[in-house]
Amino acid sequence: MQLPSLPLSFELTFAIFRR
Repeated sequence: MQLPSLPLSFELTFAIFRR
């Protein structure tokens, strides 16, 4: 599992956490 963009993953996680 490799992430091409760290900021992108962060934004995705944030969106899921915000719900």
